[in-house]
Amino acid sequence: MASDTERLKLLKKDPLTDGNETFNIQTMLNDNWDKLDEAVGILQDEIANMDPDIPEGSITQKGIVQLSSATNSTSEILAATPKAVKAAYDLANTANTAASNAQSTANTANSTATTAQSTANSAKTTADSSLPKAGGTISGSLAVNNQLMVKYNGISNITMPIGDSDTGLHWIGDGGIDFYSNNQVPVALKNQDFLFKNTAGIYESLKTVINNLQTKVEVGAVKSIQRYTATIPKGSSTTLVTISAVNTANTILNFLGTYSDGYDAREGDIAIQLISSTTVSATRGWTTSNTTVSFEVVTYN
Repeated sequence: MASDTERLKLLKKDPLTDGNETFNIQTMLNDNWDKLDEAVGILQDEIANMDPDIPEGSITQKGIVQLSSATNSTSEILAATPKAVKAAYDLANTANTAASNAQSTANTANSTATTAQSTANSAKTTADSSLPKAGGTISGSLAVNNQLMVKYNGISNITMPIGDSDTGLHWIGDGGIDFYSNNQVPVALKNQDFLFKNTAGIYESLKTVINNLQTKVEVGAVKSIQRYTATIPKGSSTTLVTISAVNTANTILNFLGTYSDGYDAREGDIAIQLISSTTVSATRGWTTSNTTVSFEVVTYN
């Protein structure tokens, strides 16, 4: 049974029911072609007369957008071209390579810093266990491979206790050192000579004692010994002592020591001299205190 299409009303035949009918060119072809042509014409006219209202695209709505190859634009209504995407990719790839290199450099720097920190920690440990510049206590042994110079306030004027505070060494001037024990000075070094206290508490020159001992042995038997103590008063450098008459050719003087009430007698030199058969002079190099001088006059046969 024949029928029409829904929209253009084109004639259709059913092969089962209309198969024996004679084919009608007009109704089956021409009329259908006319209907198609008319429908196409109407559609073309409608398309030609269309005024589409398509909005511009944005981040909030769909629409028409313009292409752009810029890689530095901040626009939100332009669309990137493949060229722009590639340029952005190349920049990102370069930045990624630079970042990787920077990370490698940072890792190396971190390793170096870690090594430096370890070295600093080791140095601090060494410094903490070392004697500080301001002073301290040495708990172990001290080895000095060169000259040891101990100074105080820029000069070598110091006291060096040994064992406890009342025993040790005291530098008293150029070429002079006191050896003190229990806050006393039994022995001293002055002008390349040792001075020591005799039983009377007076300093004697070791060099003089040895020389006098040698002289006594060489000269012979002692005929007489006279011992004297004289005071050189403050403000004077010389005093004269009257002795019993002696033969000056067979007489020697032994310096027994000296004592000063306000000045260390070892800071200057004391000279005694037999100037006549009955007179001995005692001379010193300073006048700032009273100085007591002890000596003996020894006469040999």
